[in-house]
Amino acid sequence: MTCQAAQELILESLDSRLDAEQQISLESHIAQCEMCRSFREAHHVLDAALAAYCVAPQLSSTFRTKLAHRISGEKRRALQEWLPDLVHLGGGIVATAACFLWLPVSPTAVLTVGIALTFVSYVLQTMFRFWLEDLEGL
Repeated sequence: MTCQAAQELILESLDSRLDAEQQISLESHIAQCEMCRSFREAHHVLDAALAAYCVAPQLSSTFRTKLAHRISGEKRRALQEWLPDLVHLGGGIVATAACFLWLPVSPTAVLTVGIALTFVSYVLQTMFRFWLEDLEGL
C-alpha cells in the first residue's frame, strides 16, 4: 500500500468504518510507516477537537426522504432545461442525414452545410434563451 492510499483510508476511517480487508491493510502499512502513523494521530486529534466544538444538528426523521425528493426534482428540472437543446441537435442530425440521402448534391457539401447550419441555429437559440432569461430577471 502506498502512503497516499493509506492516508485516504485514514481520512475515510474518520467518517465511516472500513471493511476488514482495508483495515488490515491499513494497520499493516501504519506499523511500518512513521509518516502515516503521525498522519493518523494528527487527524484523530483534529477530529476529536472538531467533534468537541462542532455539534451536528439534529435532523428530522423525514429529512432523508425530503432531500431525496428535492434532488429528484432538480434532476427533472435539469432535463427540462436541456431538452430543447437535445431536440434541436437531434433535429439537425436527422435533417442533415435526410438531405445527405436524398439531395442530388455532393455528400460532403450536404454534411458541411448541415453541420454549419445546425451549429449556427444552436448558437442563435442559445443567445435567444439567454436574452429571455435576462428579460425575466428584470
